[in-house]
Amino acid sequence: MRRRLKCAAGAGAAVTFLLAALTSCGGAATDKAPSITAPEVFYLRPVGDRSGPHDKEPFHFSLDDGKVHAGGRGPADRTLTVDVLPGAKNAVVLRKGGNCTGSPTHMTCAVGSAYDSRSDGGVSLVAAKGSKPGDAGEVRYTYTDRSGKKVTARTKAVVGEPVVEVLATKAISGVRPGGVLSEPIVVRNTGEVPVRGLVLEVGLEQLEFEARYANCRYPSFYKGHIAVCEFPDLRIAPGQTVTVRPALRLRTPKARMYASFKRPEARQDPDPHVHDAPRRPGRRHPDPPGQGSGP
Repeated sequence: MRRRLKCAAGAGAAVTFLLAALTSCGGAATDKAPSITAPEVFYLRPVGDRSGPHDKEPFHFSLDDGKVHAGGRGPADRTLTVDVLPGAKNAVVLRKGGNCTGSPTHMTCAVGSAYDSRSDGGVSLVAAKGSKPGDAGEVRYTYTDRSGKKVTARTKAVVGEPVVEVLATKAISGVRPGGVLSEPIVVRNTGEVPVRGLVLEVGLEQLEFEARYANCRYPSFYKGHIAVCEFPDLRIAPGQTVTVRPALRLRTPKARMYASFKRPEARQDPDPHVHDAPRRPGRRHPDPPGQGSGP
């Protein structure tokens, strides 16, 4: 029976974390019902703060009426409304774009059979003035088609971001060919809000994993040289550091004088239990496992 990798915060005892249960809701590509694709959770930069991840994915949502159309999207005779729900306006407001009108808490857009906020320059979410890290609120999207049928989706907007960094380790010397070395992994949250759920990806080159763990996946495509390890219930407070236990045990090659491995990649899902996915009310299905993100 395989052991599980664990994370220990500071000097505290290590805690075991189970695999994430990923869920989404929506229809398949052949579904003819209208659908909206929107993030379950989106992190907003605090007002005036230009820092944060340089490769952050911009806010994005889209919709589709689910029908096949000849000649493009057709006339803009459908309606999209975006609302900041009660109690949320102190955390998040709307920024107008594209063919939309309204206020910082309510926007109405004339759209065709499909809409994409990235390419169509539509509504975006920003932190409200006076908000502080950790403030949060919900935004609702409602798409109404020609027949009056409606579909809705929601995004939880959180001010501030978790920023996961893997701390650099020193070069290891004195390891014999064919020997086993132990490599600790230390992760720090340098963001403003807690990390909720952690995914670590470790890529090897000439080395091999000496031990395998139950909460890690080893995609066959990479022939055992990549491990994707999940800690869905882990919480890392801003400024907190955690250490993965036990340290990774790696076997060196017998026929090479030098060997190396890439610094582990670390990330969190916007929500450790859900992915961004097309969704319609009343239907849910498991999200297929991914391969993790590589460099």
